[in-house]
Amino acid sequence: MASLDGALCSLKYDVTIRQQPLHARISAMKISDRRPVDPPIVVQLSVTDLRDAGASPTGPTRNKSTRASHLTNPYYFMYAALVDANDDNEVKFVTDGGRPSTSGALVSSIRVLKDYPNVDEDAAFFIFPDICVRLEGSWRFKLTLFVIDGNKVKPCATTYSAPFFVYPGKQYPGVQGASTDWILQA
Repeated sequence: MASLDGALCSLKYDVTIRQQPLHARISAMKISDRRPVDPPIVVQLSVTDLRDAGASPTGPTRNKSTRASHLTNPYYFMYAALVDANDDNEVKFVTDGGRPSTSGALVSSIRVLKDYPNVDEDAAFFIFPDICVRLEGSWRFKLTLFVIDGNKVKPCATTYSAPFFVYPGKQYPGVQGASTDWILQA
């Protein structure tokens, strides 16, 4: 694969959380007792080519060819890391015995879907339907976009989810379901 280094320097990556996690039930180590975060986290990616800055007096634009090439780029992926609700420290392990603090799919590849309410346009999304948390308390997710460039993996953008609470089993209020503010359509 050819290096994208020059092109990467001229790109601006915007990641926006379109669906925030609200809560979760604490998840056990058994695969049969996994409890994903509710609702699933959905992140939208927008890429702006800064080389197009001269095309508009108001600044960079997202022309259709640039947009289309980034919608289908197989070298983008996003990683979700559990962080404390009050600071940016990653929490990788449960304190008792070094078990991982999360389970499930912590990495998401790009998905091209219709962007509601702009149903005429495709958009790039990262969806995390299967992240489980093994620690009770208030947490956030650090969501980092990476691009594979030759033999290097480069971070491009980071955002943080809103705080959410992980409940013990008997206190869990139940599944809320996905937001109806927007709909993803394949």
